[in-house]
Amino acid sequence: MVIYSVRWVLDTTLAKGKGRAKSGEFYTAFSVLCRSNKDAIRCLHYHFAKTYPSDAFKFSLDDGEVTLKRSIVDSRHFDFRYLMLEEMKEPIDMFNVSKSLLRLTKLYTFNF
Repeated sequence: MVIYSVRWVLDTTLAKGKGRAKSGEFYTAFSVLCRSNKDAIRCLHYHFAKTYPSDAFKFSLDDGEVTLKRSIVDSRHFDFRYLMLEEMKEPIDMFNVSKSLLRLTKLYTFNF
């Protein structure tokens, strides 16, 4: 497992015509414990959809610059926002574990 620092910053040239925004006004940053950078990008899509709902936010994920950085894990302390395991549909939010686990059990429960 690897910790990735994920950062998204709105690029005003890419968001041209979607409203006024100052450079660096809209950004998001978090860390995720996962296996690969593909899982980190999946967490970014999840986080962006929850943080900036499409009906209230005029910009999309494509209107910004994404930076992924692999972090050094120190055995004394490491901190991450999301946990993304293999074959998971959505990540576990470590700031609200009980709600995330409840949501995941509903996703994986089959109605017979």
